[in-house]
Amino acid sequence: MPKVWSPSFWLLAQDAHFAWGLAITFGVYAGHLAHWFIPVILILELVFKEGLFDQIVERNPLWPSGVIDWSFYVLGASVAWGVVKPLRIDLGCGKRCRGDVGVTLDDDSLDQEHVHLDRYFAYYGFVYNPNAEIVKMSIEEYLAMNGDEVVGSHVLLSHVLEHTFCPAFILKNLVRARLVVIVVPNSKVNEADSYDDNHIYSWTKASMTNLLVKIFRNADISVIPIEGGLDLMGVVRNRGDVD
Repeated sequence: MPKVWSPSFWLLAQDAHFAWGLAITFGVYAGHLAHWFIPVILILELVFKEGLFDQIVERNPLWPSGVIDWSFYVLGASVAWGVVKPLRIDLGCGKRCRGDVGVTLDDDSLDQEHVHLDRYFAYYGFVYNPNAEIVKMSIEEYLAMNGDEVVGSHVLLSHVLEHTFCPAFILKNLVRARLVVIVVPNSKVNEADSYDDNHIYSWTKASMTNLLVKIFRNADISVIPIEGGLDLMGVVRNRGDVD
């Protein structure tokens, strides 16, 4: 078959690359689909896109298709990420917000900064943001007034739940978040509860796990010790639709 060049074919090919970038990014973000979506999308890409479609529409050897193709892949992925990028909310952020929005009480003595935990939070996208929007109110009040912001968001609670009057109320208001990361002192190792008058609740791996399992019914939940066992980190990944 002779080589045929067509601007319309070329544009159609790049539209397809752009669409694949969008699809893959959306698929990765939808964590409850990722276990089967990625293999399927890769098979479709290799068999139909590269194996059939590109062989028909990209037959001119002068086209630098490799560089251009990947450029449109990246463009599609970038646009998708701009759409699905979650709002990161740091509840009880104190003076060091690791997110887009930080919620803190006027009394900073109740807020913990714990800079040494940054390396754990960065893995989940929570990094110090000096330009974050800071909301001065209690966590309970914020959740009651801004429930829509929580939907699909990523939420951090670093050394917060041990200070709150009703941890279950706070967590129940986060069931529509996409990701929730929690750190509390491990009462079996950490003696903070014995000398910090602001601690209301003590936590063990079992008690934290039990509460999370009862509240987040459709989520992947893990609770692991960190910092040599001094703290417990709970991670809740919502499996279902949260919109």
